Parts: sequence; structure tokens; C-alpha cells
Amino acid sequence: MVKFIITGDWHWRGSNSKNRLDNYQEALTTKIREVFTLAKKHNAAAILQPGDLTHSPNISLNTLGDFADLLRESPAPIISIPGNHDTGCGNLEVLPRTPFGLLSRLGLIWNVHGSNKFIRNILISGHGYNYQTDIDKLQYTFSDLAKASVMPTTTIHLTHGMLLEKAPGFDMRYTLISELELLPYLPDVLVVGHEHIGFGIKEITNKVTGKRCLVINPGALGRLTAHLEEIERQIQVCLLTIDGDKISAELIPLQSAKPGHEVLSREHIEAEQEREERMQKFLALLAEEGQGKFMEVLDIIEDIAAREMLPEEVKQEAL
Repeated sequence: MVKFIITGDWHWRGSNSKNRLDNYQEALTTKIREVFTLAKKHNAAAILQPGDLTHSPNISLNTLGDFADLLRESPAPIISIPGNHDTGCGNLEVLPRTPFGLLSRLGLIWNVHGSNKFIRNILISGHGYNYQTDIDKLQYTFSDLAKASVMPTTTIHLTHGMLLEKAPGFDMRYTLISELELLPYLPDVLVVGHEHIGFGIKEITNKVTGKRCLVINPGALGRLTAHLEEIERQIQVCLLTIDGDKISAELIPLQSAKPGHEVLSREHIEAEQEREERMQKFLALLAEEGQGKFMEVLDIIEDIAAREMLPEEVKQEAL
């Protein structure tokens, strides 16, 4: 029996995003240490992390040093791939010049993009984020078994793409889970990052081979935005168990993760919405007043701003 702990994006950074009420790095450190505790408790063979290990390729050396010290505490190898934030440009050729590349070179993480790993008879592969992600759907598959030294009993593949249950309703690159069923060479387990809300554990059947595939995205470990879905979601990881030809997975909530409303603020979002509403109202009044040709445009703005008692910054933007 072999077990793995699966997490979503980490986004290690040294500063707070504007919606955080607490200290992001301290909160993330606590959660990562709980992941390490779970890995030790379940005697996990590895921790699987599907990209965006760091928030930016430009984090400071001090922030990177803190991260390296933390990664040394891991009781199991951390297997990862580069996400879009790890390179910042979707160009995997620059990876050696990034914090992700350095952590990989130091042996603190195992990068499986283009370099497969065997743990017992389980083959772990991956494809990092690049400019073809969600255009080239084959990034979600693994077909290079010919290079394997022995034929694996189980295959696990890590990807960093926008894999969704349903279309988002606006223009963006994405792949539907249902599309995977038509692809050849699906792995036994597909671990996906990038989409922070996550979809948990889904089981699909490959219509090409008839094989079952577990698709897993437990959601990001770190919270960076204050959208309502992000505030309400449960921070969790996945325990993957492989026992011969039996594969099972379960979600484990992190006890150290505080409720979203305690660590995230929507004030800046609500303030921006209020500002936008005021501006729209102001522009509507401006159009109305513009009917009178006896006033200059600047006079109209000054007049409306005074009567409506609008903030100075709103008036200045209109001017």
C-alpha cells in the first residue's frame, strides 16, 4: 500500500495581498506544516503539488530562504511542476533562473515536468504550465511509457491547467473534465492545480480505453482573493491510497485554516463597486445637464459635483 498527500496551489510570497486581514506568510506556513504532519501521520510516500508553488519568480532572497527552511521540514519528498506563477510568463525555458528552478536544483522539490519519477511501481509524471496549456489538451495525458524502465502498475500525472466542470461563461482558455474522457493515454490519477476553488475528486471513464481515471483538485492551499466562493470554501487536501489495483481518495479539511471571513476582507471590492456606481450616476447627470448649451463642460462638472456633494477624486476623474 502506498499513500500520497495531494494539495493545490501554495503561492508562497512574503507580502500580503490587499484583502488579507492576517499575515499571509505565517498562515500559509501553519497550513504547510499541517500538511507535513498529515504526510507523517499517514506515512505518505510523497506530497504531490501541481504548480504555483511560489507566487512570483521575483520573490526576494529572504522570502525564498524562509521557504527553503520550511521545505526542509517535510517528512516526504515534495513532487511538483511549474505553474504560471512560478515562471511568470509561461516559458518553461526560463525555469532554471526562477526560485522554483533553484529549489529543484537544491533537491528541496522534485520537478516531474519532463522527468518522470518512480515510487515503487508507481510512475509519476507531469506537465508544467506554458503558452499551449488548455490549447494542447494532451498535456493532461501521459503517453511516454516507452521510456519507463519498467512497466508501472499505476500512473499519476500532474498538470496546471484550467480544468473545469462547466464552461465559465466568459472568454478564457479552459478544458472541461468531460473532454478528458475522449483523450488517449489518460493516467490512472490526474492531479490538477491552477483553479483555486477546486472541484475535489471526480471519477471519469476513458472512452478510448475504458479505463477509470480519478481527477483531483482539492483547491488552493492559500487564499489570495476575497471573492465569495473563496471566502466560503473549505481549505483541504486529499489523501490518495494505492493498494495494488485499488485506488481510493478522500478529502481532509485542514484544521489550521481559519474561516475565510476571519482572514479576508471585501472592503476594497465593495469600495470599488460603490465608486463605480457613483461615477455612473455622475456621468448620467452630466449627460442630462449637457443639454443646456449655455454652460461650459467644466462648469457643468463643477456644478453637479457641488450639488451632489461628490468626493473630490470623483470630480477630478470626470474632469
